[in-house]
Amino acid sequence: MLEAIGGRSFEEREATEDEALGAARRTSEVSRLLDRLTATQTVELRERYGLGWKRLADAVRGTPDAQSSIRRKYQSGLRYLGRTDSGRTDA
Repeated sequence: MLEAIGGRSFEEREATEDEALGAARRTSEVSRLLDRLTATQTVELRERYGLGWKRLADAVRGTPDAQSSIRRKYQSGLRYLGRTDSGRTDA
């Protein structure tokens, strides 16, 4: 499933077109799953541990300046969890 992450190109692996398309599809599926996990973890970090936006942005995005991005990730996480608003009063 993660063959494309290994760093070898389709040419190096001598992949057929169908194999390359399948690998790209599987990589995309893994990416979506990881994005969903990151979003739901962001909700849990915010609500369970009370982390602020700046700390969350630094942990998840690698920079404390990505606060608007992490807020969007949080909102996505709420949607994935089937919720419309947070369990916090200051979200």
